[in-house]
Amino acid sequence: MGQAIILILFFLNNVNLLFSQETSCGDEIHRKAIDLYYEGKYDEALIEIEKTLNCGLYYYNYDAACIAAKSGKKEKAFMYLQNAIKLGWANMDHLKDDSDLKSLKMDSRWNSLDSLKENSFENIKNEINRIIEKCSNHLLIPYKENGKWGYLNQISYQRETEAIFLTAGFLNPKTTIVFGQYYFYVSCKNGITRILEDPIFSETYYEDFYKIDSTLASGFSVESNNYRTNNYFYSSIYKKFKGHSIKDRFLGIVQNNDGFSLIDEQGGVINNIEKLKEIKFHNFGTDSKSDLYPVNDINGDFIIFFVDENDNLGYLDKNFDTKLLTDKSDLSLPYSYTYKSSKYPKNVLNFIFIKRNNKVGIWECSTKDWVIKPQFEKVTKVYNLSEKEDELIFFLVEKNGEEYFINNKGKAFLPKPKK
Repeated sequence: MGQAIILILFFLNNVNLLFSQETSCGDEIHRKAIDLYYEGKYDEALIEIEKTLNCGLYYYNYDAACIAAKSGKKEKAFMYLQNAIKLGWANMDHLKDDSDLKSLKMDSRWNSLDSLKENSFENIKNEINRIIEKCSNHLLIPYKENGKWGYLNQISYQRETEAIFLTAGFLNPKTTIVFGQYYFYVSCKNGITRILEDPIFSETYYEDFYKIDSTLASGFSVESNNYRTNNYFYSSIYKKFKGHSIKDRFLGIVQNNDGFSLIDEQGGVINNIEKLKEIKFHNFGTDSKSDLYPVNDINGDFIIFFVDENDNLGYLDKNFDTKLLTDKSDLSLPYSYTYKSSKYPKNVLNFIFIKRNNKVGIWECSTKDWVIKPQFEKVTKVYNLSEKEDELIFFLVEKNGEEYFINNKGKAFLPKPKK
């Protein structure tokens, strides 16, 4: 049983998707059930884990089947095992080798699990193909309901599919739809291009290298490392150092006891940007391959945010002119979670999210103005479907505990109530 728990946590923490299934539904109860399981208190564990099954998650059902089998409740064990498969359990090798399920193997129902798995797979594959047919007629927008994702007609707001997926994204140009342990790589144009069961993901990270150079009295030096990265060697007088490259020079954001400062390679403070509470560099343009990484810029399309000693939020533009965004003291540094597989990343990186009075708004770097003023509990994703059409920019927001998409005009996309 334990492998099922480990796998789902590993996948959801490592896959680069538009948005992932929140694991809050039933988490605490599930952990309590697993603790009881390891203590050998199977009857108590079963009572607890059955409280999680309304979450509709395959791994809760699988663990419930294991616990039921250990407590001698064969009928419940098969029911939960069948539910797990219908909800997307795909690892039949693990299932057949699981010692928790040993007591079920002599039952005639055991041999029917393979065909149940095949039928379940075909059903969900047919459902995704049906979604693909719909997207050729109009844009489909993901919506969230009861912790899972479905697709909504952009025009009518009607559900094109029920919310059954752990993750879902825009099919234009492409996305990954996850149902249980099945990963469907999908595009509106090309259909299902790849299907993986229980995949292991790897990611390539491009990180700069940092090392203290005891020979430097101040400042820093730079060597090119490889694609999109540099080696920075900085003076030991700084408590912390972060390097950034722009078109004609390198910058350093350093921290000492008196706060953050912006310095050049010689250690000189740039435009009196010193002794600040925070500084953050953001590159919002990606006009060339060497300009893709957020800490590097060769086109002058970057912005540097700061919080001064009076808690004012301000920024430096490409000319290093200092401007206050507002005189309000309740704004925090911007943050941006972007879908990095967007076809048009420049437009995506152009938007950042700023919090004020515990509400988040959307700010545009190129225009230096609000797109939507703070009103959301969260803004977590931005996705651009077209390089030219502004109405095809969408943000994933959360308001009043409900998560949904809006466009950059503020229009919300929520399904019509069921009749």
